[in-house]
Amino acid sequence: MVVDLQACKNNGILLLDNFLESIENNHERENLVFERLSTFFLDYVNDPSGEGNFLSSSPLRKSNFDLLTLLATQESIHRVIQDYKEEGSAMEPTRDWFKQFYFARLESHFDGLVLHGRADAFFDELISTPPVNVRRNRLLSKIDPINIAKQIISKRGEVVDGWLEVVESIGEEHAPIRRSLLEKQMGL
Repeated sequence: MVVDLQACKNNGILLLDNFLESIENNHERENLVFERLSTFFLDYVNDPSGEGNFLSSSPLRKSNFDLLTLLATQESIHRVIQDYKEEGSAMEPTRDWFKQFYFARLESHFDGLVLHGRADAFFDELISTPPVNVRRNRLLSKIDPINIAKQIISKRGEVVDGWLEVVESIGEEHAPIRRSLLEKQMGL
């Protein structure tokens, strides 16, 4: 599971790099595209030794990796929206616009039985949306969906790091329970 979480984080890093490269190659933001690398991570993950090798996937990856990526993306979206709220009125237009964008796609991308790759599809729709000017209280705010996507991907890395800490400590937390169970089974 640790390797799968690391693969989810690596996918976000590669996705962000791919976004930035696509933006640099297309300054007008027309026909922005990015490679959907998550399907690659279903079968392979970078070797943590840093030697550029790949490890085969865990038995759970094919059934859970997409769900893991989707949940991490959704959690990071919630945190980005909360960050906008905490930043106050300056980010209110961005928060309101993005909440509307997210809620319009909640059912089709995040709730219930959804197709594979919905997290990538959400990012694809977000970066394909042109910048928006929103007027509120005589102030004009420019909403940049690509900047929002960058924040979500960055936040997703933080989410996955937090989950990694929890997963890595499970063995330590369960050792006394396993020992007690073994002692009871052995009649000690």
